[in-house]
Amino acid sequence: GATPAARLLARAIDASEVPPHPAPAPGSPVERCAAQVFVAQLDPGSLAAHHAARLFELARLAAPYIAGMPHAAFLAARSHAPGHGRAEIACARGTLVHEVEVADGRIARCEMCSPTDVAFAPYGPGRMWLQTVADGTLSWPCEQREAVMREVVAAIDPCMEYRLTFAALAKQGAL
Repeated sequence: GATPAARLLARAIDASEVPPHPAPAPGSPVERCAAQVFVAQLDPGSLAAHHAARLFELARLAAPYIAGMPHAAFLAARSHAPGHGRAEIACARGTLVHEVEVADGRIARCEMCSPTDVAFAPYGPGRMWLQTVADGTLSWPCEQREAVMREVVAAIDPCMEYRLTFAALAKQGAL
């Protein structure tokens, strides 16, 4: 527990009350790091696996900079047609995609799909995990349920600001 990373992992390993992720996202750090010895020893849906994979990815992405050889960690960069380009970049939260089309010397279309967009889409893996947590903790006190949901959001996407809002439970017979 001498480093923030060690404390994060120790807390995550001890967080057995957090329901596991039902299906970690394709292209997520958990999937990309599944063969790494430390990550492979953990349940792939666990909070610990998500944190361990992110720490491994951060170290992998930082290594070239530390060695004095900075570079972009492209997974793929390609062009389907003249005036069209797409780049996929490995990030610690998943894969970031940029797609651009140029017509008559002007940008005609520019789209970005971030790991956050994928995770929290209506049927995205982050939403699925939050729903699993919500379903499995309905009998818990609100403060405990909120603490677990915050752990899950931090495991999926620690970079984004967010707010958890709980709808009041419907009164019996009010539906």
